[in-house]
Amino acid sequence: MKLSPGVLAGWIFADLMAAFLVIAMGSQISTPPVTRAAPGPSASAPAGRKPAPARSAPLGLELEPVEIDLPDTSSVAAIRRTIRQEAPQLAGRRAGMVLTFGRGGPATGKAVAAGVNGKLPGVDPKLFGGAVYRNFHTTGGITNIEIYLYPP
Repeated sequence: MKLSPGVLAGWIFADLMAAFLVIAMGSQISTPPVTRAAPGPSASAPAGRKPAPARSAPLGLELEPVEIDLPDTSSVAAIRRTIRQEAPQLAGRRAGMVLTFGRGGPATGKAVAAGVNGKLPGVDPKLFGGAVYRNFHTTGGITNIEIYLYPP
């Protein structure tokens, strides 16, 4: 079977791209996480004083969200009441990310979601302060939120 030069060039090009892909994937450097030792006493530290402990960032978010349906999104008090009734396990926790699904079409639903997300820091500043919010729409009949929490 005789191949035309155009077909042969195409196959050679495809084979070279596959080889470059394998080389590129194999040459990726994976760096281990940097661990810092706790600072020990130094000559410059005053006697009797301990150095401040190193601060650590939260390790990540829990994989399973707490899902809450919000039948009434008209006020901070209504949202607070629903969250306290439906999810008492949120007391004392911190949210890292909140996905809000507003009822309605794309424009209306996202506007409802943005309104709810604007009220959440007032619902519970400790829980929702500093969280990342995302607005979505749903064609369902009720607005709901998915709260991804930091580990306790």
